[in-house]
Amino acid sequence: MWASASLAVAAVLVLFGCAGTPPTLEATLGKDTSELKSAIQRAVADPGRRDKLLEHADGIESALRGHAADYGRFLGEYRRLNDAFDTTQVQVETLFAQFDQRRRDTRARLLELHFQMIRLTSAQEWPAIAKVEADMLQSTIAVPR
Repeated sequence: MWASASLAVAAVLVLFGCAGTPPTLEATLGKDTSELKSAIQRAVADPGRRDKLLEHADGIESALRGHAADYGRFLGEYRRLNDAFDTTQVQVETLFAQFDQRRRDTRARLLELHFQMIRLTSAQEWPAIAKVEADMLQSTIAVPR
């Protein structure tokens, strides 16, 4: 009897634990940027290169925040246009084209920062930073907006 009661309590805890509020983009980016900066500080001893890398980490965070804001505005405008019966195809295509251009600009900025960071590191320093950077991009994609 105790075993089945314990199992029932454990099942309830798992269900309620999984039903928690997902992290916000702000919280996720803040945590991920801190982790990236920490990896940089651990991996790079040279203060000049380390400071530039820390600035680039801030740049990545800024670009990701900007993209999230653009995406939010895009969704809001799309919903507004979609709700209007008289919205033209040109209006929707223009909205998508504008968002796509901003997305390409963000992608270019992220790639620029990424390769600048590689140039500032050695072959020994980069792998630890690269892992955290990749995790940061992946977790940002996974966060609901």
